[in-house]
Amino acid sequence: MAGAGGAAHRTERLMCLVLLIKARGRRGITRAELRECIDDYASCASESAFERMLERDKSDLREVGVVLDVVQRDSYHEDESAYVLGSGTMLGVPASFDADELRILGMAAEAWDRGTWRAMAHGALRKLEVLADDYPADPVTRISIGVDAHLEPIRAAVRAHRAIRFSYRRPGDADPTERRVEPWGLLNMAGGWYCVGFDLDREATRVFRTSRITGSVTAGGEAVHPIDADWPSVVRNDSGASATISCTLLIRPERGWKWRNSGVARGHRELEGVDYDVVEVQLGDYDGIVAALAVAAPEVLVAGPADLRARVVAHLEGVLHG
Repeated sequence: MAGAGGAAHRTERLMCLVLLIKARGRRGITRAELRECIDDYASCASESAFERMLERDKSDLREVGVVLDVVQRDSYHEDESAYVLGSGTMLGVPASFDADELRILGMAAEAWDRGTWRAMAHGALRKLEVLADDYPADPVTRISIGVDAHLEPIRAAVRAHRAIRFSYRRPGDADPTERRVEPWGLLNMAGGWYCVGFDLDREATRVFRTSRITGSVTAGGEAVHPIDADWPSVVRNDSGASATISCTLLIRPERGWKWRNSGVARGHRELEGVDYDVVEVQLGDYDGIVAALAVAAPEVLVAGPADLRARVVAHLEGVLHG
């Protein structure tokens, strides 16, 4: 089970807490058993630290509708109390998935194969395997969505207030240049990830598309973060980030909301007997978009431009024959 540290770890700990109590049924689970079973509790330096963490977790659970009741384990040991899920807990109707839906969820978890995303996706997948009696045992098709490997080291540097160094190739440049940056934050806009920060060599605010970073990102000395900076405005006003490519997508009705929400409806089209909505979206460069569109197929198809469609088709063929 995940150790302490950050919102993702806290969420994982709360899920583990609920699953353990739910698995024990009306017998419940004692505080001592919780401390032994959950790593975050076991690593507490003292009993009082454990008690404080557990009380905070119980409060967080109450806010989302999960109520814990205390029961006596048996009549001969009245001092041995245990936690059970209370009658007010909103977990009475568990989510159910058929075999095909579970295979799709498994495929989605396998797609996230790097860094923090891998740990969270596979943690959720393990819980499905435990709770679903008919979880399919046969392997799923392996699909990679091309998670940007630079995101995690940049995010870590932002949290730790550390400067970073990397090689960066601007559009049209033959060779990358070395950049030293104090990173302020990461944003996802126009289909790509951008790092906003202060370029130490140019002594100015700069925006870097992470897909144009070559090699590794290394951390350096301390970095200064400005207060109340408007990151979206910085990215939108950056000339390098504002250049977009118009792309026409064919989207099945009631599907592809990620692309619909960022585009403009342009009517309807029938293709091989199937009705599609035509949506025009503005994208940044193709880096990081090809794999995402490949995963969305066949619910989302690329009608144009032709070079983007060809790259998506090539990506899918690589998956099928790889």
